[in-house]
Amino acid sequence: MMEKEMLSFKVSNLEKKIEEIAEMEKELEISRKEKEGMKQLEEEKLSKERFLKDLDSRIQKLKQVNENIEKRGDEIITKISLLENPEPNCPVCGKEMRYDHKVNVKMKMNEQVSRERNLFKKNLEQLKEFEGKKELGESELKDIERKLLARPLIQDKEALLKEKIAETRQEARELSNLEKRAEDVKRTIIDRSYAPMAQKLLKEVNKEIRKNL
Repeated sequence: MMEKEMLSFKVSNLEKKIEEIAEMEKELEISRKEKEGMKQLEEEKLSKERFLKDLDSRIQKLKQVNENIEKRGDEIITKISLLENPEPNCPVCGKEMRYDHKVNVKMKMNEQVSRERNLFKKNLEQLKEFEGKKELGESELKDIERKLLARPLIQDKEALLKEKIAETRQEARELSNLEKRAEDVKRTIIDRSYAPMAQKLLKEVNKEIRKNL
């Protein structure tokens, strides 16, 4: 009866090792998926950085365009102000200028100022849109970088699981081999009196099994 209980106990421990391996393999699969997710996040990070770099370049260009528009606008407004002078000469080049010609030049300059203002306003609207996209993109990038902080932990977890699975498999193999040796010894025993050598060997094997449980 004791031998039967011992064998049942050994089988139970072997089954437990197998269950542990199965459970750790499930965890390893989850860890691998998390690792793959980290790779995708890294790609998203690079893509987001390229997007923000391009967006920032477009923002800087628009700002420069508007600075140039303001500068040209100030110059044109100054010329228009000078043309208000009742003197018949051109306030810019000093040459004689007829009144109707002066009026025509002022009208064209005012039209140019109006166009420049419209363009300036349009650029401001686009700048506002770009700045909004930039703010959102930077927030998304920070979120990605925060998630990527877990990458070393996931890598360590995967390595630890692989090591633990290998160790548990080795323990299971050793336990299985010991059980097989015990069964081989039992089969050599002819009756319940136990042959002295077989009895001694069986005790040694059982002792070794207990050490590995």
